[in-house]
Amino acid sequence: MASDQTIRAIDILLFLYDKEATVRDIYAHLVHEKEHCFTNEQSAMRAIQRTLNQLEDRYGLYRHEAGLGVPVLWSVDSTQFEKLLSLDESLALAMVIAEQQVKEIAEPLISNAVSNLFERAKAQLAVTNRASNKWRERVKVKPASHRLERPQLCETLFKEVLSAALEQDGLRFEYRRAHDKPPMDVECMALAFYYRGPQAYLIARMPDKSIRRFPLTRMSNVRRCLTTSIEVGDFDLDEYEKRGELEFLNTGRLPELGESFRLQAEVFVSVVREIEYAPLGPRQTITPISGRDNYYTLEVDVPNTLHLAQWVLARAPYLHVLSPNPFRAYLESELRQALRHIDNKHLEVPKLN
Repeated sequence: MASDQTIRAIDILLFLYDKEATVRDIYAHLVHEKEHCFTNEQSAMRAIQRTLNQLEDRYGLYRHEAGLGVPVLWSVDSTQFEKLLSLDESLALAMVIAEQQVKEIAEPLISNAVSNLFERAKAQLAVTNRASNKWRERVKVKPASHRLERPQLCETLFKEVLSAALEQDGLRFEYRRAHDKPPMDVECMALAFYYRGPQAYLIARMPDKSIRRFPLTRMSNVRRCLTTSIEVGDFDLDEYEKRGELEFLNTGRLPELGESFRLQAEVFVSVVREIEYAPLGPRQTITPISGRDNYYTLEVDVPNTLHLAQWVLARAPYLHVLSPNPFRAYLESELRQALRHIDNKHLEVPKLN
């Protein structure tokens, strides 16, 4: 069936959903839809009749003949038609679980667009007694650590940046490194878009061919720049992610950006209980320390990210890093700085070298 015939068939089924209508009624409805370019009424009526004949007894479409001289009434059985709209049970469950994540991070522009699909999935699971519905009722998923709330973004700005990233167009905008700093003008080539938790970022190529990431919360006066000389180049988002570029990174410290390293630490039993069956990373081993009850040696491969450092710092009273030395030195510096705040009774952050 050609594309125009397919559109006609779909529109007819939707129009006849749970109602009765003649061929002329259907024509009177379709003639006002811009997708249907009918040359004259008689040829249009014949085309509609052919479509009805092809679809009869499929998708719930049936005819009701009242008798000689009476126009045939056509209708769609709503029960049969709704089977077309039903979701596979596993897909419905996946949608219900995904809703929690989408509502946490996605802008209203995105979450509202898929809200009807989420509601359909929940309604479908609600009428079944199978395990999938019990999951929805009895299982909740929460983040393992504190998560920032989703920032409030201007919808127009969000749409413009997202569209430019999807189409890889040039952009110009004003960017503030901090709320109390003057804005700077930026021209770039939008490459991709990503979320770090609830924070939306633009990945862009700069005039010097370097790649930078800009949080949308610090951008303003965004406009397309279709005449930019900056090229997309060989950027690949999957490779960019594999290099660890989308992580919070401890830059300037070994190991290099995004690389994993072997962490060795002494840990208390409370930490063991947390990671024994939900490992901190690959190749994790936990070995009791001889002669010291409730103390263990942990060895595990971990990525060089700020998320890891935050996890370790939060458990510092129950964990002591042994190696590698650069990572241990970084943690000890952070802890000493925190202690200075306690001793001095006010915040004072040392200037970066």
